[in-house]
Amino acid sequence: MTILGFFHDYVFCIVPYPSWSGLMQDLAGKREEKSGEEEWVAMVLALVAFVSVQVPHQLFPTDKAGRRTMVEACASAVRFFLVQPYRVVTLNRLFITYW
Repeated sequence: MTILGFFHDYVFCIVPYPSWSGLMQDLAGKREEKSGEEEWVAMVLALVAFVSVQVPHQLFPTDKAGRRTMVEACASAVRFFLVQPYRVVTLNRLFITYW
């Protein structure tokens, strides 16, 4: 099972954002490669980090050290995004800070 699968099975029922179908469409369309989508990428990285620490380690496909490294890398990228100046508070930004 993938991290997105864990998100769908264990987190989405509690926090139904982002929309599952919209998230899958955006990933299939490689939204992360389009210019101006830094906020969306940060939101996905925040989601990955959050899900990774919420899923019991017995279910996760990597060891604890690998998961810790991944979470730290995601969190670092999200922090870098959050310190950048912005003009409008969006739903994605609120989602990022919520996690």
